[in-house]
Amino acid sequence: MNFLLKYCGQVDKGAAYRCFCSPERLEITRKMQQKSHRKTSYDGFCRNLDKDLVEEKLYNKDPHTIRLKVPHNEKTTINDEVFGAITFDHSVIDDQVLLKSNKFPTYHLANVVDDHLMNVSHVLRGEEWISSLPKHALLYQAFDWEVPTFAHLPLLVNPDGSKLSKRNQSVSIDEIRDEGILPLALINFCAFLGWSSPQLQQEIYTSIGAISSDFSLERISRNPAVITTNQNFAAIMLLLGTTL
Repeated sequence: MNFLLKYCGQVDKGAAYRCFCSPERLEITRKMQQKSHRKTSYDGFCRNLDKDLVEEKLYNKDPHTIRLKVPHNEKTTINDEVFGAITFDHSVIDDQVLLKSNKFPTYHLANVVDDHLMNVSHVLRGEEWISSLPKHALLYQAFDWEVPTFAHLPLLVNPDGSKLSKRNQSVSIDEIRDEGILPLALINFCAFLGWSSPQLQQEIYTSIGAISSDFSLERISRNPAVITTNQNFAAIMLLLGTTL
């Protein structure tokens, strides 16, 4: 916990600010925004507090959070290996809480610091995280750290278009094994979810090494991958029977 406080202190030098708003004030502001059909976000009440007032509140040990100070009237453009260059207008980016009043970090701060300390060079995650991309990029800039390569992957969806979930029609590895599905069939099934082989005639791979040799981020699709488990497995098992 202490090392995250240290990094948040670095961000606090102009790229973040202390917010002393009470939960009650935040709730009232949120309801007013909803009533007037505006986007619900922090209104920046503490964004430019007088320095002496901040020092007084700190002296009195007033509870507070630390928020990211998103620059106004600017845009952030980030290159994604799957979706290409994505531009975010800062007007739609909230001043995200980085450190809660109990000194516990939020996901955004912990994620960026953790990835940096582990020397993460590539971040591959689901496309639902694209909205967090500008916040993370601003944090990397605030720390003066190298921004890793980002690749947001298409979602896995059911035939009806709903997002695949472990709570909805999930299948365990044990069930797949009990049905007699070969390990290589499962590997092929997963490999072709949202990815296409550069070998146009390649219908099946007979080893993980062959998949690894052909794999590249450039071949990942931007479209969701539809899961039709039984049909896919049946086709792959048939192909394996004629290949092996």
